[in-house]
Amino acid sequence: MGTVDIFLLVIRWLHVLAAAALVGGGIFYVLGLRLAGAKVLAQGDADRSRQVKSERSKLAGGFLAIIVASGLVLGLDRLSRPEVNGVYLALLVLKLLLAGSTLSLVRRLAWRPGAEGRAHLPGRWGSMTVSNLMLALGAATFLVSVFLRAVFEVALRQG
Repeated sequence: MGTVDIFLLVIRWLHVLAAAALVGGGIFYVLGLRLAGAKVLAQGDADRSRQVKSERSKLAGGFLAIIVASGLVLGLDRLSRPEVNGVYLALLVLKLLLAGSTLSLVRRLAWRPGAEGRAHLPGRWGSMTVSNLMLALGAATFLVSVFLRAVFEVALRQG
């Protein structure tokens, strides 16, 4: 295993761990912290609730930066290989659209103070909150990543 392979392995692990932390943290936030935050707000401690949301946003921003930077390196590496086929490219585009939607949503809505827990999406989305949508988009992105890896490994075995 050469230096480049070790570098790519480290980058891949950073990418996976940051994505898992972001999606897992989203699950923890939606199922645990948001409910606890509502109780804290009901008890009149709005400052503590804001502080938790602020710290969560900082962590999420760090994980997103790692995901974007490492994803760029990994994407360029994969696209330079001859095993990349049309199915892989289609899944990569889908992953980028899902990840871009999540990033856009985080930047436009979730990091505004007070928007995370209470903001509901209009129209046919019903009572889905911004946090729930971010969690769903993150999980879908993660699932597409699993398919991307499988498609690439099949192409490696065939090629």
